[in-house]
Amino acid sequence: MDNSANFIENIIRVLEDEVPEFVWDYVVLSARDYGDFIAYALPVTPRESLTAGLRRNLANYEGRIISGLVRGTYVESDILCFCLDRGCNKVYKNPMNLNSCMTLTRSNRYIFILKAGDARKAHNHREVCRYLSPGERLTLQGFPLQSLRSFTSDAQVVSATGNAYPVPLLTAVLQPILLAVRTKVGHALACRHSVGLHAPSGSGQATILTRSSCPFVGQRISGR
Repeated sequence: MDNSANFIENIIRVLEDEVPEFVWDYVVLSARDYGDFIAYALPVTPRESLTAGLRRNLANYEGRIISGLVRGTYVESDILCFCLDRGCNKVYKNPMNLNSCMTLTRSNRYIFILKAGDARKAHNHREVCRYLSPGERLTLQGFPLQSLRSFTSDAQVVSATGNAYPVPLLTAVLQPILLAVRTKVGHALACRHSVGLHAPSGSGQATILTRSSCPFVGQRISGR
């Protein structure tokens, strides 16, 4: 690679060769039902394995879920996701996500999932009542399940997934760029001067990006 050439030009040149290899077979940045990611075969977390405080919190969440079922807010098949270490009337709020997962961080290792209908059942007869698994954390961030082999402990997975740049987000950012490069490389190079990647010589300022200066910016991200 020519070191004297602009770095961005080199990147675009490489991407131009790789663009035909990309297959955009899903709509990026779309919402996914959390049920798609659940490993239903995993065992229930034993209630006796929880501390007294966590058991109290779980009982509180169970009560809220049962109330939601009575009101019609939830249905039996819904999956509720919450942080088991957060109790009522504490410093931190204790929301429950319905069929979705809260943002993964490096510290929320107590994310718990419970099937709404299971809240009415005896603990040992439940289908989904456990902590979010390391594999599910990786899947939610867009990483293949086999990447689990790269870690030696669950704590490492929690830390890595909480500090990860999600693959679907990366795809969403790159997709319009790669599509533009594939269809009109020369125009993409021209746009490079108007996106503020480098300031005009001697100006000390970067040009503000607008849709008119780079037409593919702001368009629908999905390729469909």
